[in-house]
Amino acid sequence: MRRLDPKQLAMGVKVEKEHASTVAWLRKHPEASLDDAAAHIATDHLKELPDYYTLLDKMERTAKKKGNPPVQQLMQRLQENLTPDLLKPGYGGSHRVAGHCYVASEALWHLTGKKLHPTRARDEQGVVHWWLEDDDGNIFDVTADQYLEAGSKPPWEDGQRKGFLTKEPSARARELMRRVLDL
Repeated sequence: MRRLDPKQLAMGVKVEKEHASTVAWLRKHPEASLDDAAAHIATDHLKELPDYYTLLDKMERTAKKKGNPPVQQLMQRLQENLTPDLLKPGYGGSHRVAGHCYVASEALWHLTGKKLHPTRARDEQGVVHWWLEDDDGNIFDVTADQYLEAGSKPPWEDGQRKGFLTKEPSARARELMRRVLDL
């Protein structure tokens, strides 16, 4: 069996505590079938996001298709290295990765050899969100958690491919890339 990343496990445990009501229901109904339990868990997810399973399927297909470990590892390392000093003035929010979508996408674009397409759209609050896509529309969004963990969805459906402001990495992107590559 592949060894689990303890950080990922801790993140998963925190998120999956949302199923506490389902666990309580199962304790009261020990005769419940696996299908009953699965239906309760699915309901928990669908209450958060009505198209939760469509989004999950798209992300899993992306990870399997383009999930060569380097890209996925880069995305994880980028997310781990996002800090307030990389934010432009006036950006940020309540989530740890909020306001970092441009610099994270720009850094990933350079780190992957500029083979993915910079894509952006306005979210429900009118804020521009950036991510990368491949030619098949698979999504590589380093900062998607700011939406998903809040029970909303990133504005992927409205995405338009756009270029970054510069062809060379910005100062913020260079700093983030330096951290990710441990330079």
